[in-house]
Amino acid sequence: MNILALDTSTAIASVAVLKDGRNVCEITANLHKGHAETLLNIIDHALNMAEIRLDDIDLVAVGRGPGSFTGIRIGIATASGIAKAVNSPMVGVCTLDALAYNACPQEMQIIPVMDARKKEVFCSIYSPDGEILSPYFNLRPQDMVHICSTDSLFIGDGLVIYSDILESSLGKLFHKGPMSLWFPRAYIIGILGMKERVDGKTDVQPIYVRASDATILLRKNKV
Repeated sequence: MNILALDTSTAIASVAVLKDGRNVCEITANLHKGHAETLLNIIDHALNMAEIRLDDIDLVAVGRGPGSFTGIRIGIATASGIAKAVNSPMVGVCTLDALAYNACPQEMQIIPVMDARKKEVFCSIYSPDGEILSPYFNLRPQDMVHICSTDSLFIGDGLVIYSDILESSLGKLFHKGPMSLWFPRAYIIGILGMKERVDGKTDVQPIYVRASDATILLRKNKV
């Protein structure tokens, strides 16, 4: 099975091509100009490096959030367009799940934290072997003390901004993971996508956790 996998839920875009579960090519790029302008070029470059034609893709896997609202929409729209063009199924993978899976196995529980803007994070709790133990949360980093009661490995791009706050509020329970685990990998998106049941084409819905600014504004205007 040839899989094209991508994630654009953070400022880091990741694209991978997998063949029978093997990572043939993976490209990770910090897109300062936005995902829309360069994502297709990265995908084309990855396919060329993997020496796999777009028509040979059997499955498209995409990160569906939470994360950047705009990035998630661009990623899903791009994946959907490619899947339709080559008549392949598409699956979505939660970005938090992918972050946790990439860190397994551990000796303690795993908590991915993603920057949600507005001084908040998206997060969830996983067992040392990657089993999800909680809902997906959207909260202030200092409120993590209410859901974290044991030693935990923290990973994710939320650490770029909130490491000091988390360490201050959680004390010895806070264990900071290496930077290599802070951003989603398309290869992991592809691996988890293989585990999904695929019957024909799949409609992938984003995981936002929190309503967008536009939705919040619309609700206020209706009050």
